[in-house]
Amino acid sequence: MLANSENPCLAEGYIFSDASPNTSAVEKFNGRIVLHFLPPYCPDDNKIERCVWRELHANVTRNHKCQDMDELIHEVRRYLARLNRSVAAKRRLKAA
Repeated sequence: MLANSENPCLAEGYIFSDASPNTSAVEKFNGRIVLHFLPPYCPDDNKIERCVWRELHANVTRNHKCQDMDELIHEVRRYLARLNRSVAAKRRLKAA
């Protein structure tokens, strides 16, 4: 995550070691990137897990009435597109 960033980016499930190419790439930013390590599964600490996937499951995939997987995938994509439009609209309002 970029230090002092309002939009943190977490790389969940990745392994970083001292010899990792990722470690040397991070070092090139001279402290402007801060790595935040999360446990393998931590929905309470991961905003995407908490907000997006939990809501997707609650609104689309849980107890769905789709006839087949193609229909379910279509519903998931439609929900995510609607969510993206909503987020984009909120950002535009905030910027105005």
